[in-house]
Amino acid sequence: MKKQGKKKYKRHLSIRLALGITLILILVQIVSLVVNGVGLFISGLAENMSPVIESSRFIEENVKWEAYEQSIREGEKTEAVNDEENFLQGYIYAMGSRISHLIFFSEDEAGYYVLSDIAEDDSTTFAYGDRLDNIALGDLEFIKEIDKTESEKKEDKVADALKLDNETELKQAAEKIFGNLKISEIVYPGVVSGEMTSGDIMYLMIIDPLGFLEGMALSFAVLLGVTLVSTLLIMIILSLWINHRVASPLKKIKNAAAGFIEQTKTSKDPEEWNYEAPKIKTRDEIQALSDSVEDMAHEISDSVRQLVSDAQERQRVGTELQLAAGIQNSMLPSTFPAFPDRKDFDIYASMDPAREVGGDFYDFFLIDDTHLFMTIADVSGKGIPASLFMMMSKLIISSLAKEGLSPAEILEMANNQIADMNERDMFVTSWIGILDLSTGILRAANAGHEYPAIKKGDEGFSLLKDKHGFVIGELKNIRHHEYEIALNPGDIVFVYTDGVPEANNENQEMFGNERMLSALNNTGDQSPQAYLENVTESIREFTGQAEQFDDVTMLCVKYLGIPEGSAEAENSCLEPKELSRN
Repeated sequence: MKKQGKKKYKRHLSIRLALGITLILILVQIVSLVVNGVGLFISGLAENMSPVIESSRFIEENVKWEAYEQSIREGEKTEAVNDEENFLQGYIYAMGSRISHLIFFSEDEAGYYVLSDIAEDDSTTFAYGDRLDNIALGDLEFIKEIDKTESEKKEDKVADALKLDNETELKQAAEKIFGNLKISEIVYPGVVSGEMTSGDIMYLMIIDPLGFLEGMALSFAVLLGVTLVSTLLIMIILSLWINHRVASPLKKIKNAAAGFIEQTKTSKDPEEWNYEAPKIKTRDEIQALSDSVEDMAHEISDSVRQLVSDAQERQRVGTELQLAAGIQNSMLPSTFPAFPDRKDFDIYASMDPAREVGGDFYDFFLIDDTHLFMTIADVSGKGIPASLFMMMSKLIISSLAKEGLSPAEILEMANNQIADMNERDMFVTSWIGILDLSTGILRAANAGHEYPAIKKGDEGFSLLKDKHGFVIGELKNIRHHEYEIALNPGDIVFVYTDGVPEANNENQEMFGNERMLSALNNTGDQSPQAYLENVTESIREFTGQAEQFDDVTMLCVKYLGIPEGSAEAENSCLEPKELSRN
């Protein structure tokens, strides 16, 4: 697996948190300001347009047109006109920024001329009687032709004049009269009520319904600036607070953990690891996190220390098991061919323990020049206890065999000796055979062990169901049966422990005696070593990946000594012959 490089991260947690909170505050403030601004704008329009409409009605109904009529006839301002202008000046002042200018004018054959020009700041653009030549007033002509007796119709026409396409011309004319208008200013035309003989008195009222919003806009800008500045201050304060309360403690925890990890890399000895816990006194989840990381570091140190100790212990035990296995193997005949100078028999044996040491054993040796001793045994249990019990049992059985005893006598005496030393209630199953190489007579006894497999002549292997005696090592003074078999040259005896037929595959199926006999018979007429190797390979193919459950031990001897056609060969049989006991 490809090792990934250490990732690097930007260390801006406090700034990010502060920015996030600040952005939320800004959005809330902006939405609030926009909603308030829109509300104020709508309410301001509604509040201010109504007085504007009322102003037009007030002018039409309260201005004394007779005063202007007299001034028109005389060609100069009269006191009545001055009174009217003062009156209207006060009205404009009272209306504030809603009305910027109010101009009265009339028309004769030569064109339009100004009667009064009343401004909010009391400044006039034209003197009385100044003419306004060549100005296309558009809607003023239209309004002048309105039937003054139809007041309601006149008000509708005046209101509609603001919506007509020639409003542009009206605004252009007003700009020529008053100068440049503000973007928000609009021209509102009207006619003073009354009957005139020399001409109508018309007016243009320049109104600024949005003028009152200028102050509001300034206030809005100031409020927005204050909001932004205060938000910036909040962000800075939040950044410092978050850095002090969150980012800085987390950084300390990270540095402490990184230092601990670095120690684990530079030193393999957990005794040298030391987690330097940061001093964090936040009294919240961050301090709890710091304590948890410290506890975790100590737990890691303790766990690794225990793992190292366990590994050392396992290594020591493994070394001892290897030594025990070496001692155990050294006690079993392992040099083959075992008797290279003997031509009257061939023998081979193997043991494959399920663990480092096993509880099975085998042994064979020449008691004298004409008698071959053979045994195979299986100790109950596994591991070191079974291995120690196995070595003790082997030494006792082999020692008794060298005294010239029969197989049954060896089992009986070995049973009594082992039972005296058996404090763990273990037992041994064993098969013992002594082959007379001069006659081919095999004398054997079975103490609860597996049936041997015999091959006679050209026949295949088959189980010899001999009579079992009781296992050795549990009860004293047990009698065992003994039998004999006459072997001809080429006959083979195969003995084994229960690890062969009871070998399990991944489906928990056992190898069984039938597969064992099939493996033996498929080998052909081969040496004992070939028979054992073929059975071993068959077991491995059958078990596959399944774990070996029990020791697998086998011994095979092929008798070669009796010439064909001899009397001993003719009297041989497969069934065991029971021997009498004295």
